[in-house]
Amino acid sequence: MKIAQIIIGALLLLPGICSLAFMLLLIPEANAGDRLTDSLWGLWVPCLAVGALGIWLIRNARNRP
Repeated sequence: MKIAQIIIGALLLLPGICSLAFMLLLIPEANAGDRLTDSLWGLWVPCLAVGALGIWLIRNARNRP
């Protein structure tokens, strides 16, 4: 069960990592006042939440006896 939780947690980390990568790539456009980055927050926040769930799942699996 522990290994399954770690594998699922790792899979859940992928959307969060992808969101962070795109956020870093779009920093110049955000500083220029591009409205595209404003509209992407609705997509980034759920992806980061799924990534946080993956982190929680991995930590929970590692702390179990």
